[in-house]
Amino acid sequence: MRVMVFCYMHPREDMDGTILCAYQHAKGISQKGIETIFIGGRKAKNKPTPILEKISDGILTEYLMDMYSPYIFYRTGLGWQLLRNELDACIKKFNPDIIHFHSIMPLGFDFVNKYSSDTCKSVLTLHTYAPLCANDSCTFNDDGSLCDLSDASQCCRCYPLVQKDIFIRHRQLVLENLEQVDMLITPGAFAKKLYVAAGIHPDKIKVIRNGTQFSPIQVESRREVGKIRLGFVGRNSSLKGLNILLSALLLLPLDIRNSGAVHLFIFGPLNENDTATFYNVLSEEYVKQVFSFLRPLKSMISLYGKFQHADIPELMSKVDCIVIPSTWWEVTPCVIQEAFACRKPVVCSNIGGMAEMVTDHVDGLHFDVGNASDLKDIILKLLNDKDLLPRLQKCIKAPPTIENMAEGYISLYEGLLSPSRGPY
Repeated sequence: MRVMVFCYMHPREDMDGTILCAYQHAKGISQKGIETIFIGGRKAKNKPTPILEKISDGILTEYLMDMYSPYIFYRTGLGWQLLRNELDACIKKFNPDIIHFHSIMPLGFDFVNKYSSDTCKSVLTLHTYAPLCANDSCTFNDDGSLCDLSDASQCCRCYPLVQKDIFIRHRQLVLENLEQVDMLITPGAFAKKLYVAAGIHPDKIKVIRNGTQFSPIQVESRREVGKIRLGFVGRNSSLKGLNILLSALLLLPLDIRNSGAVHLFIFGPLNENDTATFYNVLSEEYVKQVFSFLRPLKSMISLYGKFQHADIPELMSKVDCIVIPSTWWEVTPCVIQEAFACRKPVVCSNIGGMAEMVTDHVDGLHFDVGNASDLKDIILKLLNDKDLLPRLQKCIKAPPTIENMAEGYISLYEGLLSPSRGPY
């Protein structure tokens, strides 16, 4: 079996949950003896670079695709065709049985569906809601409330100048293109539920959990009685809800704030000059709010800054639990699996993929999404009940490994290539 895996970015260039999962998927199946090519995007460079460059030829063959050089030729309208021609030649030479995409970006549905045939099957893992949501996050622009994707006309609330018929037709086109993909994957059942509500046949979507390389690990626990160390991991994005967590700390009684009983470690880049990027949903107001909250809390907070994925166990050893205050549905946050692999309970918003992965009062605690007062009460509960964290920790189950994920994908591929396969 030969498998080609695509992702919009190579982990050598940048990292987020989708990129990490795509690369671990490719490595996992290659280590199982599957002949595999991984193709990920390259960030913009100041010097000319090959449009498609092989960077590794070991157990896993890896390529960088340059998504920026084509813009040099934008005046002719043929820039992207240069990249696609290179990819066509690579695909023809490799002759894959499976082409697996971890995003429709940057190549689009026409490329995703181009090679599907009796001898080559296409698979798309839906890590986000981007195909159906112009905001990607299923949150409304006006007040940040949640959208369930069930009605395309809801998009008019975020984009009132766009006619409703445009969104309805776009939804139809997306569903038609998703139907052409041989199999769709979601890492979680909640994400599948939203896609089914939008019109995808439930048998068209399989749930295959993402794996983590850190399972199982027993991280040293150094908890001091009467103190709680909280951890926040991730990018500075308004959807990640760091402002909610900081608000909760500000609501703590002043004597507790001054006592050093509660401490927060923020793992990830945090800069007062942060602006919105492809990855980060940010506003000037949000950044100002975060830093206005940070200043009076500086004695309670350690800013760790940027880190490497391999550093996760070390980071987890510094905290007693992880807090995920995201204000959008999430799909399956990698940090939850990483926390569980390191035997750390998770406090999270009570919605979406977070609530699916964390069982309230079993291996973690839920709080009402966006409710800083409710989160404050949970922090106090963790601080005052010395037996709560150990109870939660004992109930943590080891998350799926990369090997488990690879086995799930290989089983799926074998089914797709089976002559007796049904319509799904």
